[in-house]
Amino acid sequence: MVDGIAGTSLQGQPFAYLGAPVQCSACGTTGVIISDGSPRAMTMMGKQVALENDLCQCKCEPLPKLISSQALGSIKT
Repeated sequence: MVDGIAGTSLQGQPFAYLGAPVQCSACGTTGVIISDGSPRAMTMMGKQVALENDLCQCKCEPLPKLISSQALGSIKT
């Protein structure tokens, strides 16, 4: 991940968000995080939080899935 949501942190890492630049380890280019199409309701600082299995829109085909580096978290409703 190249950029995270400023002012957020979980296990020392900022939250990734949809539209954030991300470095693709497969093709070496900088892509952006896009949704895998699953529903989501979590936003932080006005940005939609990226989730595991969202996609890196880069030069790869098929687009690679994101793998979460943060395993803890919950949302109270």
